[in-house]
Amino acid sequence: MKKLLKIGCVLTALLLVAGIGAAGALPMYMDFSVGRELEVTSIIEQLRELEESHRSWDGTYQEVPTPFPRPLHAADDQPSEYRWDNQELSTLGFYPEDEDMYGVYWIDVESADFTVHGLIEVDGELQHYTATRSTKVTRQW
Repeated sequence: MKKLLKIGCVLTALLLVAGIGAAGALPMYMDFSVGRELEVTSIIEQLRELEESHRSWDGTYQEVPTPFPRPLHAADDQPSEYRWDNQELSTLGFYPEDEDMYGVYWIDVESADFTVHGLIEVDGELQHYTATRSTKVTRQW
């Protein structure tokens, strides 16, 4: 009986330690996920503002049809290095703070309006954010 009680105490202690470890790791993981989403929405808002600025001096919006910093089908939860040879983004004046970017971005232009798109994978789920001339960043799905 004492042996069973000892095994029960050891198992309880192990579960307690595992639970405390998981409780400490979860907030760090949540901060990481939220941080990536904030980065994506921040980049989309920056691109939105750059489009407005571009139109004020050029009279047109700048389309960025090719997803960057990597192809659309490669949207996942890993960062990609930003390539500085994107002519459309250079025209807009887009220069990211960090060369490693999360998400995939592109800009559609339709006459007097534009849509900035951003995709990112968070917790295995693809999330799509957009912003237009008249709307701030919103999550679509």
